[in-house]
This record gives sequence, C-alpha cells and structure tokens, in this order.
Amino acid sequence: MKFEKTVSLILAVQLFLSLLLLFSSLKIQYRPTVHRVTSIAEFNINFNINSILIPILLLSLFLTIRRLKFRDLFIIVLAILTLPLLGFNLSLVLISFIHIILAFKAFKPWRTFFTYLFLLLSIFEAAAAVHWILLYPLNVNYLFGDLAMLELSVYYVFAQVTPIFTTFLMYHWIPILLSYGFKLPIPSILKLNFQDALPLKFNPKLLLFFSTLISMFSAIYPYLPTVNPAGLPVGVDIKYYVNYTLMAEIDLLNAFKVSGGSRPIIVLLLLLLKRLTNLDVWLVVKFLPLILNPLLTLSTYFLVKSSTGDEFFASLSALLTSLGYKLTVNMYSYFLADITALILIYFSMALLFDSLKSKSKLTFACSTILFSLSIFTHPWTFTQYYISLLFFPLAEIFERRSLTVALKAERRILILLVFSGFIDILKSFLIGGLEGASAAAGTVGHQSPIGFLNYWNNTIFSHLLLYGGFQSNLLINMFSMFGALIIWRMGYLGKFLSYSFIASSIPYFFVNGTLQSRLFFNLPVEILFSYSIYSIIRCGRIPPSIRNSFLLFIISSQLAYLFRSLANLILI
Repeated sequence: MKFEKTVSLILAVQLFLSLLLLFSSLKIQYRPTVHRVTSIAEFNINFNINSILIPILLLSLFLTIRRLKFRDLFIIVLAILTLPLLGFNLSLVLISFIHIILAFKAFKPWRTFFTYLFLLLSIFEAAAAVHWILLYPLNVNYLFGDLAMLELSVYYVFAQVTPIFTTFLMYHWIPILLSYGFKLPIPSILKLNFQDALPLKFNPKLLLFFSTLISMFSAIYPYLPTVNPAGLPVGVDIKYYVNYTLMAEIDLLNAFKVSGGSRPIIVLLLLLLKRLTNLDVWLVVKFLPLILNPLLTLSTYFLVKSSTGDEFFASLSALLTSLGYKLTVNMYSYFLADITALILIYFSMALLFDSLKSKSKLTFACSTILFSLSIFTHPWTFTQYYISLLFFPLAEIFERRSLTVALKAERRILILLVFSGFIDILKSFLIGGLEGASAAAGTVGHQSPIGFLNYWNNTIFSHLLLYGGFQSNLLINMFSMFGALIIWRMGYLGKFLSYSFIASSIPYFFVNGTLQSRLFFNLPVEILFSYSIYSIIRCGRIPPSIRNSFLLFIISSQLAYLFRSLANLILI
C-alpha cells in the first residue's frame, strides 16, 4: 500500500510538471491582467523545470518498470525516438504522458493518485492565496511571489476555454428540455448517490461566519495602504455614484432623476450613510461594498436555506459567493445598484419560497415588497428576474395542460408578478424614470438584429477582456454547468435557477459583449457552482479521501482567485 501511495504521489507531481512544460513548450498565448492592465503574453516558466521533471520521470520509471510489459517499454522507446521531430521538451512531455497512462494501466492507483493530485493542486493554490492575502500587503515577494505569478498564468491559460463552458452553461436547458420531451434517458453520472455523512466535518454557521468575514475583508483589501498606497478608487462607476449623491444632497428629488430615475434607492442609501457618518462622499461610496458584500453572501445563504432546508449547502453557497464573480467583478466596476437589486431579489425569493411552504401571508407580503423595491434600485436586474418568474406559471400550464389548475398552483407567484408589474408602471407615471420592461426592451432593441453572428467574439470579449478576465474562472463555469444539469429537479430552487438561465439565454445570444457580461453577472452562477461541489463531496461513489482533497482544492483555488483579482485592481 505504501509503495502504491509513493508511486501515486510521484505520478501526480509528474503530471503537474509535464503540463507546465507543455504550456511553456507550445508558447501558449494568454491575456493576463496585472495591475488593471490586460495584455497578451506567452506562457513562460522562470526556472529550469527540466531539472525537476527529468529526475521525477526517471524515479517514476524505476519504480514502475517491474510491472510494465515489454510492449509498454517498446512504446516508451518509440516516444524517445520522437526527439528529433518534436524537440527535447515536447518529447519529454510525450514520454511523461505515455508513462503515466501505462503506469495507470499497470497499477490502477485511481484513489491515491487523485487524492495526491488534488492535494498537490491545493498546496499550489494555497501558496498563491497566502502570497496575495498576507505577503503581498507586507511587500514580501521573495517567498511565494514567483509561484503566485505562475498560478496567475495558469489561471489565464485555462481561462481561454471558459467561453465554451459558458455557452454550454447558458444553454444547458436545451438538452434537459429534449430529455423531458422525448423521454431520453438521463446519464447515470447525473444520478448521484448521496450519503448521509460529509467527508469533512464543517460547522455550517462557522462556515457562514467565515464567508461573511471574507466578503467584508474583500471590500477593505484593495484600499489597504500597502496594496493601494495612493488610496485610489478601484471601481469604474464610483465617480457616477459620487455625483449622484452630491446632486441628491443639493435637492432630494434629484435622487429620482439621476441616471434616468432608474436607481433612487441606492442614491438615497448613500445620502443617508453620508449624513449618519458625516464622512466624505468619496469614502462612503468607496466603502459601501463593506455593507453590500456580506449582505449578498447572507441573501444567498437564506435563499438556499429557505428553499432546500439544507444548512450545509446554504453555507457552502454563501462561501463560494464570497469567493466568486459577484464580488470580484463588483469591486472592479462598482455595480452598486445592481448588487443591491440582487440582494433584494435573493431575500425576496427566500421569503417567497418559504411562504409557498408555510402559507404565511406576512412572509409573502414581505417578499412582494422586497421584489418591488428592486424596481427602484436597478430596473434591468428586476426585469431579468421578472421574466424568469414568468416561467413558473408558463411551465405549470405546459405540464398540467390546464390553465385553471396551473394558475391556482402558482397563485402567489402570479400575485407577486401582477403587483410588482403594477408598481413598475405606477413608478413611471408618478416619478418618471425607466420602467423595468421599457428599460430592458430599449436596451435590447438597440442591438443589431444579426448580432448573433458576432456571438463568439462577444463571448470572448465579455469573459477574457472585460473586467480583467475575472468572469473567466474555468472552475466556476465548468462545475456550474454540471450543477445546472442536476439541480433542475430540486424543487423551487432548481426551477428558479433553470428559469433564470432560460430567460437570460435568449437575449444573451443576440446582444453585444458588454450586455452579455451583465446578463451573466446577474445570474446565480455561484449557487450552481456550490451545488455541483456539494453533490461531488456527498457522492458515495467517490472515495472520501478524493472528496476531501477535492474540496480543499476548490476552496484554496477560489481564495487565490479572489485575492489575486483584488490585488490587481490597482493601476500602477
């Protein structure tokens, strides 16, 4: 057993180093963002990786040669003969990959190999996270600085395939619909065998507390004196909110006029905080995420908890939200009104799904009020979720084949839609400003009718170039796609997430990259990501050691992603 563990560890290290050498040998180009500047670079390793890989490969061959067959050795010899054709580095990579495959065939070390591989990746990501969280603010770059920059390069190399997974994620509902309509068999991989015990013991409340702390610290980190000596604002939209607040301070009614009257609540909130704290308006706007970030984390927790009753799933969703797109992209751009609207909608949906089970009229009334308030916060976000909720009665009509039965089944959702729709229209008559529907229709209406011809270029722009490539996290998009395929059967929450993607994917195909990015930003991707990870670590088919190391890898990689992104927000 010890021998197999040793072989597995060496093979894991061998695979990791071989991939790095492959990227370097192929001179793969990628688009990294460093200090807010996105450029084109070639993957390069600033140390002699061959001096490490060759001894590892020789040791690996020595340990496994006794179980390799003669034809296996012959294949390795053929790989060595490719040296004049491929060059030394690529031949070394080829030999290494072939040997790993042959060693797997001989030893079948699946459990120990993947355990060690995820542990190795966890150490790699954790070292990068330690650099960005602790050492970089202390200006200590000589310990893990090179490793952190290598991790940054690896992230952006893999980011280049993210648009593919995003496309699958946005349109995952099509195969589900076909499966439903044509009774296609669901692949066995989607039928997860959950077990009662989690591989690692976590206190859900402690996990939620940790998530809240991270979300608060993420609002402070970019303004640490050692990270941002000049104290420069990091968000693109900060100047607009400062102007809005100053205008409202002159005349309170201006809060209902700035930005087309679309976001009076956030302007009034900023004005209230300014007067309560007596701080400069720039400081109030800069540190508003200190309030919004934890509220977003908590609203995600309550949305998942109220709809599923699963406290660990809810806490994990809160954690991965605090480490996900909503925080990194928001800190890059300061979409304060958008984030506030999402908080209102998430809390509203949490109350709505709770009221559907408890039949509480008070809870339902609070849900309706919160959802309607998002009209006065960010009408585009309101409209995106308003259309998503419309799919509840539409799907019910389709399933039950009876309008009366369907309307009765979704009575509360219909009341919420009618009431909030009425408020949306009333707002335009009483105080002016954009209605949710008209805002969305006007924005989409200005797009080219043949915009779909530029779909791929738009998707690349929205993920790889816009917001520093922060929306190109391969792990989030890849595992969210898997989560989307399995969560649709999970009651109200599954339907809500699926309908959100259906409603958003239709305009997503036609609009430009900037609008694509906002549609994607508003989607609860982090919950899908969390459900995918949750399903994997609860799957009884996967050995506990692999699930433990996999979860550590996910958390460490997301910590590195968050603080790497925050550290590179500052233009130097």
